[in-house]
Amino acid sequence: MVYNKISLCSMEIFILVSVTFDRYVAIIKPLHCMVIVNRQKCNMLIVLAWAVSSVNKDKEMAVLYSVIAPKLNLLICTLRNVEMKIAMRK
Repeated sequence: MVYNKISLCSMEIFILVSVTFDRYVAIIKPLHCMVIVNRQKCNMLIVLAWAVSSVNKDKEMAVLYSVIAPKLNLLICTLRNVEMKIAMRK
């Protein structure tokens, strides 16, 4: 489940980068937009987003389980300790 969410989120980020590039070209060079970013290049960017997100899955899972999860655990324990201190004061 987490693996699928990370995969889809990374793919979404790369697709947003592709859309951002398209909008950038449309704003900077409006008359050449259809020549620079044609249908073939848009399809290539989307396929590239899928490919890059599938390659990055293992790296993101490693970061999630080795860095982010322990930090979240520490944060949750700290919040619980603060709640306990407040409860003990009352």
